[in-house]
Amino acid sequence: MRLGVFLLLIILFQQISAQSIKQDYDLFLWGNKIGNVKTEKRLLADTGIVYLLESNTKAKVLWINRSVYTRNLVEFRHGKIHSVDYNAIEDGKPWRWTKISRHPEGYLVESAAGKKLLRRLPFNCIATIYFHGMPSGTEMLDETGAGITSLTPKGPACVEYKGLDGSKNIFWYKNGRVEKAEFHMSIATVSMLPSP
Repeated sequence: MRLGVFLLLIILFQQISAQSIKQDYDLFLWGNKIGNVKTEKRLLADTGIVYLLESNTKAKVLWINRSVYTRNLVEFRHGKIHSVDYNAIEDGKPWRWTKISRHPEGYLVESAAGKKLLRRLPFNCIATIYFHGMPSGTEMLDETGAGITSLTPKGPACVEYKGLDGSKNIFWYKNGRVEKAEFHMSIATVSMLPSP
């Protein structure tokens, strides 16, 4: 009897662990490693999917030292975004945040910029572009800026989106996975590569 229960627990554990996909990336500024991004996609037992992105960076730009931690948790239900919880902490202080939840008339968006109602959300969002290969469509949700932005193909395996903060973000894909990315900000470009 105990052996049967033990085998059942092993099988259940294998199923649960097989339903999680993880990929880590390293971030570089001017050739120096400044941090990492950890991505995870978890399949839930009740047809839901949870995407989690966490990043930690520490860099000195000109004379300014910056430390930034971000956490982006996006939950899908029945193929649609159900909720978003995004937080950015810079030098130990809350910097930006976004919470999106279902609402009878669409989606309620609460962020550092205030509240608004969006009637619909596209399937693509920052969290999903790490896991579904080259995204299709012309728009995506920018969780960091709490709004919808454009998504532009730049080649057979390359896509660009402009962040609501004005940044230009380019992702290259190989075999359905992110091969590399560049985040172009006003004074610098951060590169991202899969961790070894």
